[in-house]
Amino acid sequence: MPAADAPTFEIILTVAATDPSRLWDAAAARLRSAGLDTEDIHDTIGVRFDPRIEDCLTTLLVPPRIRGGDVLVFTIRDASAQNDAI
Repeated sequence: MPAADAPTFEIILTVAATDPSRLWDAAAARLRSAGLDTEDIHDTIGVRFDPRIEDCLTTLLVPPRIRGGDVLVFTIRDASAQNDAI
């Protein structure tokens, strides 16, 4: 946990999942390099023809560690419904 007086920063990133299969491929490669087998990959991010987009993005965007910093909050949500309302 960071010191109480440590500055904190918020990063906002919006991602359009234009090719879910390629997103899955990238996430699967990251998980495979971390030692997961095919069954564990499917349990973590779904299967290539029906990927869990949020889990793929989490796999790709959350670093295993940040030297000199701590990830305090990571939130991912489907913004499609919000965009449809505009």
